[in-house]
Amino acid sequence: MKQKINRWWTWMLGGLMGLLGFSACDPFGVIRYEYGVPNADYKVVGEVKDEAGKPVEGIRVVFAPWGRDSESAPWVNDTLYTDRAGKVAGELEVDGIGDNMEVEFADVDGPENGSFEPLLLKRSDLKITQTKEGDKSWYQGEYTIEAKARLKKKAE
Repeated sequence: MKQKINRWWTWMLGGLMGLLGFSACDPFGVIRYEYGVPNADYKVVGEVKDEAGKPVEGIRVVFAPWGRDSESAPWVNDTLYTDRAGKVAGELEVDGIGDNMEVEFADVDGPENGSFEPLLLKRSDLKITQTKEGDKSWYQGEYTIEAKARLKKKAE
């Protein structure tokens, strides 16, 4: 009798775990889209120059889709660094961008490539263009977000 009950519980628990799956075990890994959640692909590109128009290397660029002070989803902020040509490029893995989107530029390498004042661009300062149409359903297409910055030297 005891063996029969053990087999029954093993079958029930195995079936239940198979039906429910384990997608809830990874809360912040991959963002899983639920039915009815619009989504799009966002590519981000940027260019950083000094006041003389020369490219600046080593500038930290933070793309914050819902603003830097947003407590709703701080893990979606994407941090990139400029290359020798002063350019950054990447992709945002989010389901949308807010009206308060911000891009922050900060000199984090000190005097190595020059010392510059931080700069904050708002959504109105960015160029957002749709590069691919959506499927007229939940997928809204592909967008490119372009941010260009001219940094001022820090006063010494």
